[in-house]
Amino acid sequence: MSTRLISPLKRKSSSQYWFRMVVPPRYRKQIGMAEIKQSLGTDDIGEARRLCAARQHDWLKNSN
Repeated sequence: MSTRLISPLKRKSSSQYWFRMVVPPRYRKQIGMAEIKQSLGTDDIGEARRLCAARQHDWLKNSN
């Protein structure tokens, strides 16, 4: 099974990029939220893409 790579998001009110991932329904009770939102702490799109991919990998690795 393949997983689609998540793209970083940028809020209109900020120059920083964000990581956002929807939590699969079977993990929501365990994690305690329906989605994960975290600042990537950068305004560089290249760095944001790398950080976003790393966060997604970490979340998926730890959920199995």
